[in-house]
Amino acid sequence: MSHDFRLQISRRNASIRSTYTVLVVILIFLCTAIVFGIIYALGLPAQAEKAFGKPSSKLNTWQKISLSVKLLQQQDALSHPGNPSAAMLPFEIAKDESTASIIKRLQAGGIITDPSLFTLYLQFKGQDTSIQAGKYDLSAAMSPIQIAFTLQDATPKEINFNILRGWRVEEIAAAIPTSGFEFTAEAFLQIARIRPPGYSFSEQLPANSKIVANGSPYPVEGFLLPDTYTLPRDADPVMLMTAILQNFDKKVDATIRQGIAEQDLSIYEGITLASIIEHEAMLEDEEPTIASVYLNRITSGMKLEADPTIQFAVGAQAGRGWWPSPLTVTDLETDSPYNTYLYDGLPPSPIGSPTLSAIRAVAFPASSGYFYFRALCDGSGKHAFAQTYEEHVQNACR
Repeated sequence: MSHDFRLQISRRNASIRSTYTVLVVILIFLCTAIVFGIIYALGLPAQAEKAFGKPSSKLNTWQKISLSVKLLQQQDALSHPGNPSAAMLPFEIAKDESTASIIKRLQAGGIITDPSLFTLYLQFKGQDTSIQAGKYDLSAAMSPIQIAFTLQDATPKEINFNILRGWRVEEIAAAIPTSGFEFTAEAFLQIARIRPPGYSFSEQLPANSKIVANGSPYPVEGFLLPDTYTLPRDADPVMLMTAILQNFDKKVDATIRQGIAEQDLSIYEGITLASIIEHEAMLEDEEPTIASVYLNRITSGMKLEADPTIQFAVGAQAGRGWWPSPLTVTDLETDSPYNTYLYDGLPPSPIGSPTLSAIRAVAFPASSGYFYFRALCDGSGKHAFAQTYEEHVQNACR
């Protein structure tokens, strides 16, 4: 083999080794880049989770990476409102309405500006399938993330709690479990057992010991004015009680209180009488006349003989409801200070929550000579009034 041939082979081998070395370096570089790329890509979901919270468990790895990349690129747009000065707008979602339809209407209403980004966020969180039907208040002053979160819960943030006419404290408490409030009926009753300070009528409410001795443990009985009370869902029983008593203090104004005083009654006595009238009168326009009957009886020293007071006394008996009707002979013989057939004067406390109209009837009663009344026989809810017992008997149904 010639020297030149051996030299050519040596140079070719060197070239091959050089090329191989370059290829190895390139391969190492590419592998390193791929490894670092994978590490970076796999780290994106962690960054996205830190920024947006846990992603949907239904996403696979590559979906998480893909959505994470897109969301992180527009993180500011997701976390800031489109129009900070925008007003709140009512927005209602129908049952079974598609997510695409909802997003389209959100854009049309100016509530969101980038429906594609909003859709990606919903998909990342898995919230695209959990939007709740219902009524909302939404605004472009909310960030897309806030809007998406809001659409997951149509539960009203406030509760409208209704106290119906004539309800006693226990009936009000019984309505709490289905009201949406987070506290219990017993928690409300515990507050109702305390004589509340700071109201214009507070000092006229009997002390707890006196109330208990007479058969009712609730000093506020009668002062929980029937009305609709709007409070936050997370309100506690003190907040509810405060709203109710403040409402009474506001609506039973100085004019009404002066009218009650002119009947020679304290505010507590006036509310007690109004609570009886509330359960006797079916029609509001008869309340002043029924008030006159009881005031005439009080003035003349007659017993009130009001059935609702006995209903209040025996209503706590198991299985009969709070206002048992008809009353039995045994009921009429019940030895209770609330039995106005046995005991003179007003019962020791109100027997429920009178409406403002019943309270006004006590303050401004009709001027009449009536001492008796009874329901007409036509089912109209009206009453026949009489000055004498003989007339009262004649008004009986036949």
